[in-house]
Amino acid sequence: CKQRFNARASSGAYIFSALTAFFAMLVFLTSNREWQWSGDMLLPTLGFALSYAAATVFSVLAILHGPLAKTSLLISCSLLIPSLYGIAVQRMWLKGMPLAEALSPTLLIGTLLLVMALLLVNYVKKDAAGEQKPTLRWVIFVSLAFFGNGFCSVVQAAKQDFCGNEGNGL
Repeated sequence: CKQRFNARASSGAYIFSALTAFFAMLVFLTSNREWQWSGDMLLPTLGFALSYAAATVFSVLAILHGPLAKTSLLISCSLLIPSLYGIAVQRMWLKGMPLAEALSPTLLIGTLLLVMALLLVNYVKKDAAGEQKPTLRWVIFVSLAFFGNGFCSVVQAAKQDFCGNEGNGL
């Protein structure tokens, strides 16, 4: 039964992602806001589009090829990426900017606990009955979804850090 579902749903991952992106574009283009093209927006736009596409497509594929609970946990922990961006890039290279993240003991402890949770949730005992080890395919899909989801926020923050808020808050 699961094999038939996976066979039907694997092509549906691409259709679902394409329809999601299409309707997001449709809402954006039909909203009654003034919109002007700027060449400065090309690189952040492409970066966000690739990150969003990776997040949606590979999230669905990871769910199809691995455990739902672990996939959801790992993808939701992808917010670690923009947090590290805020600490590393904004703190080291953009000193004095109002967006710089404050480095506190609570942040360091929380980040350490998150990394430990990721390691522990994927730890499988050798003699655990009924537990299946993650496949390489699932690890690749969930990793691509993790980085795609995390870089959606990084691209937005980097655009604001280096290009400003041109376009009335874009």
